[in-house]
Amino acid sequence: MEVTYGNSDMRGKRVILNVGGKRFETLIDTLRKYPETMLGAMFSSGFAVSDDHGEYFFDRDPHIFPIILNFYRHGKILIPNNLNPELVREELDFFGINIDDNAEKLGEELKRDADSIAQKKLVTFVEDYLMPKMKTVAHTGHYSYEIGLVPEKHSMNNMTNLPNLQKNTDYYELFSEKENRRRLTKMLKKLHIGSQWDRSEQVNITTKEFLFECFKLTVWWHEEIVAKMETQSSSSSSSSVSQQKIVGGSASN
Repeated sequence: MEVTYGNSDMRGKRVILNVGGKRFETLIDTLRKYPETMLGAMFSSGFAVSDDHGEYFFDRDPHIFPIILNFYRHGKILIPNNLNPELVREELDFFGINIDDNAEKLGEELKRDADSIAQKKLVTFVEDYLMPKMKTVAHTGHYSYEIGLVPEKHSMNNMTNLPNLQKNTDYYELFSEKENRRRLTKMLKKLHIGSQWDRSEQVNITTKEFLFECFKLTVWWHEEIVAKMETQSSSSSSSSVSQQKIVGGSASN
């Protein structure tokens, strides 16, 4: 273990940061550019303590840390599309990074990314789950449907009665946000589908212990809405079949 005090002892030296088991190497002077941050303060004043290997270990996400390190190098926060902006926000908070002039802009970028991710999930929910259910129900002569969204980890034993259950943690967390429930309502309205949200607390009937909130979605529609969806599906399928025949015909010639 090495304990280094003061500023002069570490000036111009390289440092190895071990983040979640992955090693990152940079100059101490790079980290000192922002002394108001955790790493900047750590290597600018007081003392920094390394482990027996001369590394400084942080039990944080190694996939997000390059964003943190690039901030020290370039003064910018650049977020790849494959990373969850909320997780990035958590790491920024941990390392004490508050970009004064860019904070508002950064917040807008994070919100925009989060909104984009939520929008894609909403479209997937409507197209891959809700509409197929609506078609199935419509074939029985009914034009309304209830769904109860619950997290996957909970058993359904000893609970109050629920509507048709969709045990899906992703959807549950998505609609736990009031804004996303509002967005779905707005999206369905454009499709001429009525909707209403209700929340209910689920408790263990035996112990009366609170388990989680159930988000119940009720949708209703006119007969022609389902007919229109089926027509669109048929057109899409016919187009796909035609393309396959064309490809097949080309291959056989």
